[in-house]
Amino acid sequence: MFKAIIFDMDGTMVDTETLHCQAYINSLEKFGKKFTEEDYWRLWATDKEMCKKIVLELILQTTWENLLQLKNRNFKESLIGNLKPQKGLMELLEKLKKDGYLMAVASSAQIEEIETILSAIKIKDYFSILASAESVEYGKPAPDIYLFTAEKLKVLPEECLVLEDAPKGVMAAKGANMKCFAIPNKAIKNGDFSMADKILESLQEVYPLLKDI
Repeated sequence: MFKAIIFDMDGTMVDTETLHCQAYINSLEKFGKKFTEEDYWRLWATDKEMCKKIVLELILQTTWENLLQLKNRNFKESLIGNLKPQKGLMELLEKLKKDGYLMAVASSAQIEEIETILSAIKIKDYFSILASAESVEYGKPAPDIYLFTAEKLKVLPEECLVLEDAPKGVMAAKGANMKCFAIPNKAIKNGDFSMADKILESLQEVYPLLKDI
C-alpha cells in the first residue's frame, strides 16, 4: 500500500520540456550557436549540468552561470500563456488528496522554477515537499532526489509511487527502490522505459491502478 505519490514536474505534470528546449535554443542563438531538440535530449540533465556540458561542447565564450541566467530569463518569458496542466492532473490530485496520500514533487528543475510553475497552475498547495536540483548533489538518473524526498516525507522508499515521463527519471525511481509509473513524454516516447512498473498513456490511468500494484 502506497503512502506517498511523488511527481516529476516537467513533462509529467506540465508540458514544459518544449519550453525548456526553446529557451536553450534562443539563448544559444545569442552566441551564434545552433542548438536542436536532438541536442537538448542528448544532453538532458539538471540545468546546471546541462549548462556546463553546453559551454564545453560548443566552446562558448562565457561561463555556465551566465548561460544559466540567460536560459532562465528566456524560459520565464516563454511561460506566459503557454503553461497548461497535463491531461488528468487536476482530477488525480483531487482524488489523492481526498484519500489522504502524501504528495511531493521531485524535479530536476530549480526550486524557483518549480514554485513559479506550480503557483501558475494553482497546484502548489497539494504538495508537502518540493525537492529540486539544488536539494541533492547528483541529479537523475541517480536516485538521490527520490531518497531525499522519501526522507523528508518520513516514509520508506517502498511506500512511494513515482510518476515520471523520462527514462532517466524512471531509472532514478527504481534505483531508490520505489515503484514507478511512466507516462512517456511525446518527444522521447521511443526511449527505454522497460524498468517502469507500468507504462501509461496519461495521468488519467494512474488512480485506478493504485490498488493493483
